[in-house]
Amino acid sequence: MAASRGARERTLDRVYINDAVAKMKDRDKDIRWMICDDLLTVVADHEPGSLTMTKELEEKLMGGLRALYSDRAAEVAQKAALLSASLVPHLLPSSVSTLLQSIGDIVAKEAEADKREIAVLGLREIPENLPDEGVMTLLEVVLPQASAAIDGKSPTDPKGFAWICDAVGVTTVVLTRYGGQVSEEQLERLQVSLTGCCTRLPSRYEARRPVLECLATLAACVSRSQFDVLVRRHIESLADPSSDGFRYSLQIVSLICRTAGHRLGRFVPELVPRFLKALATRGADMDTDLREFCLQGLAEVVRARAGNVDAHMEEIIASGSEFAAFDPNYTGMSLSMSGDAVEGGEE
Repeated sequence: MAASRGARERTLDRVYINDAVAKMKDRDKDIRWMICDDLLTVVADHEPGSLTMTKELEEKLMGGLRALYSDRAAEVAQKAALLSASLVPHLLPSSVSTLLQSIGDIVAKEAEADKREIAVLGLREIPENLPDEGVMTLLEVVLPQASAAIDGKSPTDPKGFAWICDAVGVTTVVLTRYGGQVSEEQLERLQVSLTGCCTRLPSRYEARRPVLECLATLAACVSRSQFDVLVRRHIESLADPSSDGFRYSLQIVSLICRTAGHRLGRFVPELVPRFLKALATRGADMDTDLREFCLQGLAEVVRARAGNVDAHMEEIIASGSEFAAFDPNYTGMSLSMSGDAVEGGEE
């Protein structure tokens, strides 16, 4: 309690900020980390907007913090990113815009991987109620920078793949919070970029996961016509479990069921039977992971009460019950279904 009262007594006046910025430049990383932590305590003890600083002091403080984004000690950079995010409700709109611009620059430039991760962390922690100027910076500066990184890096190169994951992380955060304000043209370009990137990645879900989840987030933001084109193409690919695009389409449709299940009503008559058909498929074309995607997709469609899903409930329950006793992690376990055995163990 004493420490908390002490924090409340401190204000971000000229003396305090000058001292803080000087400590941010100290050679001792512990000093740099502690001043950020101390500032976090001060900010946490104030309601949004209750910390007032002159524009000059605000620019000085944020300049010191942005410099720490590239600190050689990762823990200091991380603490600076968290502090920057916590200060956003107290900053002038111009300072918020400058902060977001700095995050975009870090993602776009030839920065080390751990520094880009710090930038993504800082963006994720920033509150949603940004001023209009900050939102505009996100949509017109940061998002295009992230999209350019997705297009320009090779996913087969480890460094390029890490870069793409960071850019996709930024894109997902922006779409989740402000997707409704992104233009149709920009959403369409993003869809092309993400789809192209995904097809260049290995078919393993873990390799594709960040891009797939970003695509699924985008599906919740696009117009009805864009949504129909995206979903229709992938539903058609679900007709044949042996086709080359089946795995990719099943993964993305399952995730779209989670992010935009309420928009799938008109596709239920085609989608649910194809999920059920895929679940019933035997042999090498359907492994345990793919069946899990089918079940997850069905669960989300049911949860969203999409379209006439009630008409399929009996089949969905029967199929789900059949798999309820199957544990693929138990070595040697098998479940006889329609005369065929499903082998345990993940492929």
